[in-house]
Amino acid sequence: MTYPTTPGYQRDSETSREAAEKLNPKKYIQQTLDFLAERGSYGATADELAQHLEAINGRVIANTTAGARLTELLAAGKIAKSGIRRMTRYGRAAEAMVLAPTHTPYTETLPMAFMGVSYGN
Repeated sequence: MTYPTTPGYQRDSETSREAAEKLNPKKYIQQTLDFLAERGSYGATADELAQHLEAINGRVIANTTAGARLTELLAAGKIAKSGIRRMTRYGRAAEAMVLAPTHTPYTETLPMAFMGVSYGN
């Protein structure tokens, strides 16, 4: 498999390949979905996501790492482009991503009442 289904790396860089193999994208992917769910239609840019991941993981997260998780989720149909652009902390415009309309991140774990299902009351 190749990117975006697995973490990408520079072909001619052993260091880059080793870093990609050590990365645990599932952790960041779930954290990304949770963050986008919290933000609703406001969504998040890769820069905003990187800042959030840094805060909750206690380590520096590059915008490229955050952007890669967004690209993977976009390719999987779990998120969508919002059409809204915001300035990053570096002064560049970036598009915000939102959860895809069909993706609800907690449906497997929440009780039926939280999914809008009536119990006949």
